[in-house]
Amino acid sequence: MAPATFPVTLIVLAAGKSERMGESKLLLPLNGTPMLTVVLNKLKNIPVLEKLVVVNPAERKLRTLIDPTHYRLVLNPDYEEGLGASIRYGVWASRDTSRGYLFYLADMPLVTPETVQKLLEGFDSAHPRNIVVPVFNGKRGNPVLVGRAYRERLLNIPGDMGARQIIQEAAEHVVEIPVNDPGILWDVDTKAAYQETLNKLGRH
Repeated sequence: MAPATFPVTLIVLAAGKSERMGESKLLLPLNGTPMLTVVLNKLKNIPVLEKLVVVNPAERKLRTLIDPTHYRLVLNPDYEEGLGASIRYGVWASRDTSRGYLFYLADMPLVTPETVQKLLEGFDSAHPRNIVVPVFNGKRGNPVLVGRAYRERLLNIPGDMGARQIIQEAAEHVVEIPVNDPGILWDVDTKAAYQETLNKLGRH
């Protein structure tokens, strides 16, 4: 029996400038495969309404990695503004029937598909004010799932803030999902973090 499809839009945020890395980090190989491909392969069978990937229009190589049979490409011409712009474009491109938005940062390749599934299962689409966050060892991480009630707020997020302020202001609606997944706290922003990621994957 096929798993139920969740009425949620999965939005992979992949339009970062990679300033701290000094090169396009999502093209860096993890066991011979570009980081973005690793992430997209991990998520392609997640049973959601739709899957979007938000990218910088100038990143032509990244765009070629996106399989249109699984993902819809969304261009973010305002990528210089930061994460907030990518969130805005992703939400704006989402279907009207979506009940929530699952934001996945493309530079977090160690998050497990099981964690993503748990977030979806923890989201009650009948309560669109809910926000679902994963927790490992008492610390909140990413990805996060934000209910449709916050759509207008998401469409007006400034700069590089992400959804953090919305989560803080809606504290009574936040649902914490405990996961055994340190990957929710690990992003690849620097060369040192990239090397440590290779080590975690068994590449010494």
